Amino acid sequence: CAKITTSYMQSECYDRIAKEAPSIDFCNSLQGNWKANCLIYLASKNNDRSLCKLVVAARQECVGNACPSNTFPVDPSGTPLFQVPEEDLQCLREIAKATQNLSICYEFNNNRDRDSCSFDIISAREDYSLCDQLNEYFTNSCYSNYAAQKADVGMCKEHLAGKFTLGIVEECIKDVAVSNSD
Repeated sequence: CAKITTSYMQSECYDRIAKEAPSIDFCNSLQGNWKANCLIYLASKNNDRSLCKLVVAARQECVGNACPSNTFPVDPSGTPLFQVPEEDLQCLREIAKATQNLSICYEFNNNRDRDSCSFDIISAREDYSLCDQLNEYFTNSCYSNYAAQKADVGMCKEHLAGKFTLGIVEECIKDVAVSNSD
Protein backbone atom coordinates (compact mmCIF):
# COMPACT_ATOMS: atom_id res chain seq x y z
CA CYS A 1 0.00 0.00 0.00
CA ALA A 2 2.85 2.40 0.81
CA LYS A 3 3.97 2.25 -2.84
CA ILE A 4 0.61 3.57 -4.10
CA THR A 5 0.87 7.28 -4.87
CA THR A 6 -2.84 8.15 -5.16
CA SER A 7 -4.02 8.91 -1.63
CA TYR A 8 -7.56 7.55 -1.94
CA MET A 9 -6.26 4.31 -3.52
CA GLN A 10 -3.67 3.99 -0.76
CA SER A 11 -6.38 4.57 1.83
CA GLU A 12 -8.60 1.94 0.21
CA CYS A 13 -5.70 -0.53 0.19
CA TYR A 14 -5.04 -0.08 3.92
CA ASP A 15 -8.76 -0.22 4.63
CA ARG A 16 -9.22 -3.53 2.78
CA ILE A 17 -6.27 -5.14 4.57
CA ALA A 18 -7.59 -3.89 7.89
CA LYS A 19 -11.06 -5.35 7.19
CA GLU A 20 -9.88 -8.68 5.85
CA ALA A 21 -7.02 -9.52 8.21
CA PRO A 22 -6.71 -7.01 11.03
CA SER A 23 -3.91 -7.50 13.50
CA ILE A 24 -2.59 -5.23 16.21
CA ASP A 25 0.82 -5.17 14.52
CA PHE A 26 -0.67 -4.07 11.20
CA CYS A 27 -2.83 -1.41 12.90
CA ASN A 28 0.15 -0.07 14.83
CA SER A 29 2.11 0.26 11.58
CA LEU A 30 -0.45 2.83 10.40
CA GLN A 31 -1.06 6.42 11.51
CA GLY A 32 -4.00 8.70 12.19
CA ASN A 33 -7.42 7.72 10.88
CA TRP A 34 -6.04 4.70 9.01
CA LYS A 35 -4.82 3.37 12.34
CA ALA A 36 -8.09 4.34 14.06
CA ASN A 37 -10.21 2.54 11.46
CA CYS A 38 -8.00 -0.54 11.59
CA LEU A 39 -8.30 -0.65 15.39
CA ILE A 40 -12.10 -0.33 15.11
CA TYR A 41 -12.25 -3.32 12.75
CA LEU A 42 -10.02 -5.30 15.09
CA ALA A 43 -12.03 -4.30 18.19
CA SER A 44 -15.37 -5.28 16.64
CA LYS A 45 -13.99 -8.54 15.26
CA ASN A 46 -12.52 -9.56 18.62
CA ASN A 47 -15.05 -7.85 20.93
CA ASP A 48 -12.15 -5.99 22.55
CA ARG A 49 -13.17 -2.70 24.18
CA SER A 50 -9.61 -1.96 25.28
CA LEU A 51 -8.80 -1.07 21.66
CA CYS A 52 -11.41 1.71 21.72
CA LYS A 53 -9.12 3.68 24.02
CA LEU A 54 -6.33 3.39 21.47
CA VAL A 55 -8.65 4.71 18.75
CA VAL A 56 -9.03 8.03 20.61
CA ALA A 57 -5.24 8.46 20.63
CA ALA A 58 -4.90 7.36 16.99
CA ARG A 59 -7.42 9.98 15.86
CA GLN A 60 -5.22 12.66 17.40
CA GLU A 61 -2.00 11.63 15.63
CA CYS A 62 -0.45 13.91 13.08
CA VAL A 63 0.50 12.25 9.81
CA GLY A 64 3.49 13.99 8.23
CA ASN A 65 2.86 17.70 8.71
CA ALA A 66 -0.92 17.28 8.61
CA CYS A 67 -2.77 17.11 11.89
CA PRO A 68 -6.39 15.93 11.93
CA SER A 69 -9.11 18.54 12.05
CA ASN A 70 -10.97 16.48 14.64
CA THR A 71 -8.46 17.05 17.44
CA PHE A 72 -10.01 18.17 20.68
CA PRO A 73 -9.89 21.96 21.21
CA VAL A 74 -7.62 23.22 23.96
CA ASP A 75 -7.18 26.51 25.76
CA PRO A 76 -3.90 28.50 25.47
CA SER A 77 -2.34 26.39 28.26
CA GLY A 78 -3.11 23.16 26.36
CA THR A 79 -5.94 22.03 28.64
CA PRO A 80 -8.83 20.39 26.76
CA LEU A 81 -11.93 22.62 26.63
CA PHE A 82 -14.17 19.60 27.28
CA GLN A 83 -13.85 16.03 28.46
CA VAL A 84 -11.87 13.94 25.98
CA PRO A 85 -13.70 10.63 25.65
CA GLU A 86 -11.94 7.67 27.19
CA GLU A 87 -13.27 5.31 24.53
CA ASP A 88 -14.13 6.07 20.91
CA LEU A 89 -17.92 5.98 20.35
CA GLN A 90 -17.69 4.68 16.80
CA CYS A 91 -15.53 1.82 18.09
CA LEU A 92 -17.98 1.01 20.88
CA ARG A 93 -20.89 1.19 18.44
CA GLU A 94 -19.21 -1.28 16.07
CA ILE A 95 -18.60 -3.69 18.96
CA ALA A 96 -22.23 -3.30 20.04
CA LYS A 97 -23.40 -4.06 16.49
CA ALA A 98 -21.04 -7.03 16.08
CA THR A 99 -22.14 -8.55 19.39
CA GLN A 100 -25.72 -7.20 19.24
CA ASN A 101 -25.20 -5.96 22.79
CA LEU A 102 -27.68 -3.18 23.58
CA SER A 103 -26.13 -2.52 26.99
CA ILE A 104 -23.13 -0.91 25.26
CA CYS A 105 -25.48 1.53 23.50
CA TYR A 106 -27.12 2.43 26.83
CA GLU A 107 -23.72 3.64 28.10
CA PHE A 108 -23.71 6.56 25.61
CA ASN A 109 -24.44 9.92 27.24
CA ASN A 110 -25.88 11.51 24.11
CA ASN A 111 -29.47 10.38 23.40
CA ARG A 112 -29.02 10.51 19.62
CA ASP A 113 -25.89 8.33 19.75
CA ARG A 114 -27.63 5.92 22.12
CA ASP A 115 -30.74 5.66 19.95
CA SER A 116 -28.79 5.36 16.71
CA CYS A 117 -26.73 2.51 18.17
CA SER A 118 -29.85 0.83 19.60
CA PHE A 119 -31.71 1.20 16.30
CA ASP A 120 -28.94 -0.65 14.45
CA ILE A 121 -29.11 -3.55 16.90
CA ILE A 122 -32.90 -3.67 17.05
CA SER A 123 -32.97 -3.81 13.25
CA ALA A 124 -30.30 -6.52 13.10
CA ARG A 125 -32.07 -8.59 15.76
CA GLU A 126 -35.46 -7.90 14.18
CA ASP A 127 -36.71 -7.24 17.73
CA TYR A 128 -39.13 -4.42 17.11
CA SER A 129 -40.68 -4.59 20.59
CA LEU A 130 -38.09 -1.97 21.60
CA CYS A 131 -39.03 0.63 18.96
CA ASP A 132 -41.00 2.79 21.41
CA GLN A 133 -37.92 3.23 23.62
CA LEU A 134 -36.19 5.26 20.90
CA ASN A 135 -36.63 8.96 20.13
CA GLU A 136 -39.28 9.87 17.55
CA TYR A 137 -37.01 9.80 14.49
CA PHE A 138 -35.66 6.35 15.27
CA THR A 139 -39.08 5.06 16.44
CA ASN A 140 -40.55 5.99 13.07
CA SER A 141 -37.69 4.35 11.18
CA CYS A 142 -37.88 1.29 13.41
CA TYR A 143 -41.57 0.74 12.70
CA SER A 144 -41.08 1.47 8.99
CA ASN A 145 -38.39 -1.23 8.85
CA TYR A 146 -40.64 -3.63 10.72
CA ALA A 147 -43.59 -3.00 8.40
CA ALA A 148 -41.37 -3.37 5.31
CA GLN A 149 -39.88 -6.60 6.62
CA LYS A 150 -43.34 -8.05 7.33
CA ALA A 151 -44.77 -6.55 4.10
CA ASP A 152 -47.63 -5.18 6.21
CA VAL A 153 -48.97 -1.72 5.35
CA GLY A 154 -51.38 -2.04 8.26
CA MET A 155 -48.44 -1.80 10.66
CA CYS A 156 -47.65 1.63 9.25
CA LYS A 157 -51.10 2.86 10.16
CA GLU A 158 -51.19 1.01 13.49
CA HIS A 159 -47.86 2.23 14.83
CA LEU A 160 -47.34 5.56 13.08
CA ALA A 161 -50.80 7.10 12.66
CA GLY A 162 -51.19 10.14 14.86
CA LYS A 163 -47.47 10.88 15.00
CA PHE A 164 -46.58 14.51 14.56
CA THR A 165 -44.12 13.82 11.76
CA LEU A 166 -45.73 14.94 8.52
CA GLY A 167 -46.09 12.18 5.93
CA ILE A 168 -44.64 9.44 8.13
CA VAL A 169 -47.42 6.92 7.37
CA GLU A 170 -47.03 7.51 3.62
CA GLU A 171 -43.24 7.17 3.93
CA CYS A 172 -43.72 3.86 5.73
CA ILE A 173 -46.16 2.62 3.07
CA LYS A 174 -43.62 3.59 0.41
CA ASP A 175 -40.92 1.62 2.26
CA VAL A 176 -43.19 -1.44 2.35
CA ALA A 177 -43.97 -1.10 -1.37
CA VAL A 178 -40.31 -0.64 -2.36
CA SER A 179 -39.10 -3.57 -0.26
CA ASN A 180 -41.74 -5.80 -1.83
CA SER A 181 -41.52 -4.31 -5.35
CA ASP A 182 -45.23 -3.34 -5.38
